[in-house]
Amino acid sequence: MPRSTQLVALALALAACQKSRDAAPSSSGLQGKLEQAASDYGVPAPLLIASAWVQTRLSMNAGVRSADGGVGLFHLIDRPDAPEVLSLSRAARLIGVTEAALRTDELAHARGAAALLREVGDRVFAQYRDLDERRLGDWFEVLMLASGLQSARAADDYASQVYATLRTGLVAAADDGSAVRLSPQSFALTGQAASGELEQGLSGEYCPNGCVNYVPASTSNYTAGRGGNSITTIVIHDMEGSYASAIAWFQNPAAGACAHYDVRSSDGEITQQVHNGDTAWHAGDWNTNQHAIGIEHEGFAAEGARWYTEAMYKSSAALTRWLTDKYGIPKDRAHIIGHYEVPDPNRAGWYGGASNHHDPCHTWAGSPTWHNVNGCDWDWNHYLDLVTGSAPPAANGTLTGFVGDHCCGTGATTRVPIAGATVALSGHSTRTDAQGMYSFSLPPGIYAPSASAAGFQSGDHSSLGNGASADVAVTAGATSWGSILLAKDAPPRAPVVKLVEPADGAVVTSASLAVRGTVDDHAATLKLNGNSTTNSSGAFAATVALTAGKNVIAIAATNAGGTSTASATVTYAPPPPPKSGLAGTITARATGQPIAGASVGPHGAAASIADGAGKFQLDLPAGSYTIDVSAAGFTAAKKAFSVTAGEVVPADFALDESAAPANARITIKTPIEGAEVGEAAVLVSGTVVLPDLATLSINGAASAADSSGNFSAVVTLAEGANTIAVHAADSAGRPVDGAVHVTFTPRAPPPLHLADTGCSTGSASAASSLASLLALLLARRRRRALH
Repeated sequence: MPRSTQLVALALALAACQKSRDAAPSSSGLQGKLEQAASDYGVPAPLLIASAWVQTRLSMNAGVRSADGGVGLFHLIDRPDAPEVLSLSRAARLIGVTEAALRTDELAHARGAAALLREVGDRVFAQYRDLDERRLGDWFEVLMLASGLQSARAADDYASQVYATLRTGLVAAADDGSAVRLSPQSFALTGQAASGELEQGLSGEYCPNGCVNYVPASTSNYTAGRGGNSITTIVIHDMEGSYASAIAWFQNPAAGACAHYDVRSSDGEITQQVHNGDTAWHAGDWNTNQHAIGIEHEGFAAEGARWYTEAMYKSSAALTRWLTDKYGIPKDRAHIIGHYEVPDPNRAGWYGGASNHHDPCHTWAGSPTWHNVNGCDWDWNHYLDLVTGSAPPAANGTLTGFVGDHCCGTGATTRVPIAGATVALSGHSTRTDAQGMYSFSLPPGIYAPSASAAGFQSGDHSSLGNGASADVAVTAGATSWGSILLAKDAPPRAPVVKLVEPADGAVVTSASLAVRGTVDDHAATLKLNGNSTTNSSGAFAATVALTAGKNVIAIAATNAGGTSTASATVTYAPPPPPKSGLAGTITARATGQPIAGASVGPHGAAASIADGAGKFQLDLPAGSYTIDVSAAGFTAAKKAFSVTAGEVVPADFALDESAAPANARITIKTPIEGAEVGEAAVLVSGTVVLPDLATLSINGAASAADSSGNFSAVVTLAEGANTIAVHAADSAGRPVDGAVHVTFTPRAPPPLHLADTGCSTGSASAASSLASLLALLLARRRRRALH
């Protein structure tokens, strides 16, 4: 194929790929909001989704504030002493919204949490150069610090929960019923995770297979000893929050409450915070506290179905069985009670302790009496069966399948197995054998197995096509198939980077320019005009300083496949400094009509002339000025003004018309009124009486008068009726006018004869013409004499 044809084909292929990407629908529901928040702040979307799952099981909990002051998807703390990295108020400030919005709006809340995580991440990645934010595993330390936990072990446990969820993936329902999916993630934690490496030497009293963690509560939240009282009761609570946040809250002296044990939802892990022999403040009734062990369970009662897992039931029931055996407590509902069954010490017949708590159930249906508790997802019968050891074994089913290369399908003779692929579903994971096979023994239910392997893109059961669903139903005693085909990773290519703003060739008037654009590789490194800038999930935004004239804005994106660039040329044209001066209109006071040609200017300086609408503008530096205004026929005026730099001050003037003196007059001697003349040129003469004569004009042409006021001039007439107007004015512009009316009727010229002397012997009209010419010459001589 010719090279030109290859280039055309490549261009068409790239255009088709871009069109496909542009047309791809975006995620909706909570999944889309979490991904959007992650993109906005450059946080890995899987990390944000897994964190929301561990914190609240993807629920806003209707904006209800937890016992330790946490609200929303990420259990952001809404109290004055909140850790800065988990503070609801700080999150609101970072993204520029109200705290109320973060309590109720899923997207705003997710963006606030992402901004907090980004803030910690920026600090960690700047301080530890061996960490790289493009590696998912390197966010482990960020997650620990962003937990707000003061115990290193507790922070590590929280981060470990999140990363366990990342490794297995999940499929869950959000508050609105929309699906949230997280495919299993590959990452390395070598040398990063602190789990199992801390040497705190702390362990609890309960030791089923090694002693549980012991993270002591603040001494401000419990009473040492039991005052000689025996332990007779186990009280079951739910945390109305997450496992890690409850542990941290009980360590806070401001809590004024704590429990003996905390149980985690995902795997049933137990942390002890108060010794059995001490009185924890958990029941809201001092008498009950002195005789009871309190066990807190991770989750929110209103979302109990999401939180009360079989792992939690089994682990908590084993702890309760050990406690009842140790202290001789009957294994029945009279001695193993919910918080909602604790008597109110202040009101007979009411329950839930002094504050009338209803956990681990939803709420009260009416007055807080034990029988009015409403909507309880805590399965008491199953829990008591586990405590007494009488729970029937669950009948499992088998989920199995083949994981192979997408190239070759699942046919027995063509398929290519992928050995060692990780197959995961919520709470479970395994690896394929040499034949690419995997198998799980699972309780009946709906599962969404997914697979991942080095060199391949992750996939789920829907990869088989032909309408296959990602979900697979498992029934008791039966085998269900969930084969998965994985496509090979595409070879690396250089990223495609685009400048969205500014436009090439733009002209701007600000020295600071906003630059933004996109890059199709979220992990690509970016340099804007040679300086590194942040790639926030495929988008970048920065501000650059411009110099006057043309500036080149260049962005370069680099990944393993190479480097690509985009650029735009922008011209910075600084705006001229603002003008200062005066502007206004000159009008006649009597009529309000504009005065065109009026002279306006600072006293003693060159003047400006008003335009046809009487308007003028004077450009003046800052200072104080006296402005003179004059116009023919009007009395001159003046005003004082102060001009401020960069300001044009309004300055309007209204002039009074000036009147000539009472004795002023113009007498026209020739021609006489109503005369009929036969020549086109006529001598106009007369006298003007006007003290301080300044100007004289005849039919608009400037003329002059001698010291006695005598004037004369030759005026050319038009055939027919003519008006000869004489106008004079004094130095104040006061006018005086005169006029005569004559008619010009041309006469036929007489014949001319030459005499012996060589002079014309024409008629008297020729002599008249010579006389007129002589008068014109005399008038010019007189004007020169006057001037």
